[in-house]
Amino acid sequence: MRSKKARPDGSMVFVFLILLAAVAAFVWGCTAPDRAQHTLEAEGYEDIEVGGYTMWGCTDSATFRNSFEATRNGQAISGAVCCTFMTCEVRLY
Repeated sequence: MRSKKARPDGSMVFVFLILLAAVAAFVWGCTAPDRAQHTLEAEGYEDIEVGGYTMWGCTDSATFRNSFEATRNGQAISGAVCCTFMTCEVRLY
């Protein structure tokens, strides 16, 4: 007799795909590039390049976190824009 290879049933695959989608939505959904751009422009930054999600530089209360690189007064600066639902703040690395 041949033994059958164990295969995940359809419900396990479905659960895995749901978890994968939730993680992706969390990582990519916790950015606000438009708000970051607006905040940096209001603070006087130029040549702004807003990056993606960053784990570093923000407090735990920050809901949206974007890394950035820009210039201000001719100097290159990098950091994070940390936003709650009400306000944003710029944190430098």
